Amino acid sequence: GTARSLRVGVAVSAVNGPDMKWDTGLRERVPRRWRIGASWDAVNVLKGLILAFEVVRVPGDAATAGGGTRLLAGAEYRFDIGKPRAVPLLAVRAGFADGGRSARTLRCGVGIAYGSFGVDYALAYGAELGASHYAGLEVRP
Repeated sequence: GTARSLRVGVAVSAVNGPDMKWDTGLRERVPRRWRIGASWDAVNVLKGLILAFEVVRVPGDAATAGGGTRLLAGAEYRFDIGKPRAVPLLAVRAGFADGGRSARTLRCGVGIAYGSFGVDYALAYGAELGASHYAGLEVRP
């Protein structure tokens, strides 16, 4: 049912507020970061569709680097070609991140899995950095 296909998570990083020292001698405190997110496997709507949403909060002024709130949303559609682990599983993904005008990012990607192995590629486009490419290799036991 719907309850089994909904997942919610909360995470806090840099709980102790550690300091980071740069080669220049400058010290900066690493801000505590709060994350809350949810994903829904929309199997009752369209088999293979997963929707996700996340809110990330970093204390500090939203105008400073890293401070403020970011909203992230995305979708993944998995094409299961045949029996699990027998033939490749193809996934296509799209997402959006909003952390203010300069931090808006569009993302898209593909992934393919075969047995215990997976390969992923993603393209992110944002106003500040332009296009960024990401690639990953996964090995599952």
